[in-house]
Amino acid sequence: MCGITGFWGPPDRALLDAMTASLRHRGPDDDGYFENATGSLGFRRLSIIDLEHGNQPVSMDDGRLQMVYNGEVYNFRELRAELEGLGHTFQTTCDTEVVLHAYAQWGTDCFRRFNGMWGLAILDERASAPRLVLSRDHFGIKPLFYARHRGRVVFASEIKAILQDETFPREVDHQQMYEYLRFGLFDHNDGTFFRGIRQVPAAAFAVIEGSTISETVYWTPRLSEDGDASPEAFRAVFERAVQRRLVADVPVGICLSGGLDSSSICTVMAQQLHDHVRDTGRRRRNHRNDQSDRAFLPCAGRGPAVDGFADQLRGLATCGKCLERQTQDGRHRRLRWRHASRANGRGPRDRLRRRWQ
Repeated sequence: MCGITGFWGPPDRALLDAMTASLRHRGPDDDGYFENATGSLGFRRLSIIDLEHGNQPVSMDDGRLQMVYNGEVYNFRELRAELEGLGHTFQTTCDTEVVLHAYAQWGTDCFRRFNGMWGLAILDERASAPRLVLSRDHFGIKPLFYARHRGRVVFASEIKAILQDETFPREVDHQQMYEYLRFGLFDHNDGTFFRGIRQVPAAAFAVIEGSTISETVYWTPRLSEDGDASPEAFRAVFERAVQRRLVADVPVGICLSGGLDSSSICTVMAQQLHDHVRDTGRRRRNHRNDQSDRAFLPCAGRGPAVDGFADQLRGLATCGKCLERQTQDGRHRRLRWRHASRANGRGPRDRLRRRWQ
C-alpha cells in the first residue's frame, strides 16, 4: 500500500510535508511532492511494480495533469494496449502511468473501465477552470478521506494526515460513534468518527472546482441471472482473478485464517507462482481457538515459507491510532499491520487480502 495526501487551495509546504510524513508507514521507499497556487499533492511509495520507476506524482500534458495514486489496476496491460492504439506513449511499465493516460483519454469515464482497487487524486489544469478529482474503487477497498477547512479541501489516505493541520477541530461525530457501537454499522454512509471528515464513497468520484464539491457514483452492482453456475466456470473465473492480483516485481505473500476463501486463494497462488508463496498467518499459543494448523494446511507440501507469530496483544495500547473509521475488523488492523511490517523485512511486500488498504 502507498499513501496519498494533499489539498486544494493555497500552498503551504510545511503542512504538505507534515501530512506526507505522517503516511511514511504506508510507503517507506520514496516520497514525492507537487505544489502550485491551485493545489498540492504528496505521496509515499511502497514499490511493487517497476521498482526503478513509478515515482509519484506522475504528470503529463506539460504538467497540466498531476496525479498521486494508491492501489493497483489489474487490467492495466489491456488498457495500455488500447491506449497505445489511440496514440499514447509510455515511459514506464507501471499501472500508475496507464491510469493517468486513461483519465486523459476518457475523463472520469475511465473509472468504469478499471478492474482493481485504488484511491487517487488528479489535479487537472487543462481547462480554464482547474479541478481536483478524487476517486475510489468499486468496493471502497482503498481508503480516501477529505474535508473542508479554512479555504482548503484537504484529502488523504488516512485521517491522521488531515489532522496534521493543528487548526483542524478535533470533534467526535457522536451519531457515527453511536451507530457503530450500538448497531455495528460501518461504511453505511460517508461519515467517519471525526466531525467534518468524510470518505469518498465506494464506486464514486468527487470533483472539486472553485468552491464547489460534487460527487458522482460511476458504478452500481447488478446481480446477473444468466451466468454460468458450473464449478468449472467458477474455477476459471476464480483462477483468473487470483492471477491478476499476482502481478508484482517483489515477493508475494498471503494472510491465512483457516477459512475456505484464504485457503483456496493460497492453493491457487502456490500453483501459479510455482510454490513461492509466503504466509503470514496468525498464531495464538496454547489457546483453545488457535487455528494455525488448519490455516497453514494449504501450504503443506507446496513449499511456501510460513511465518506465524504469537503474543499478538503486545502493542494493543496503540491500536487506537489505526482505528480511524468504522470497520468490521478494526480491532485486528493494528495487529495485522504489525505482523506485516515484521514480515516485510524478511521477504514479501505484496499481500493478497480482501481489504488490505
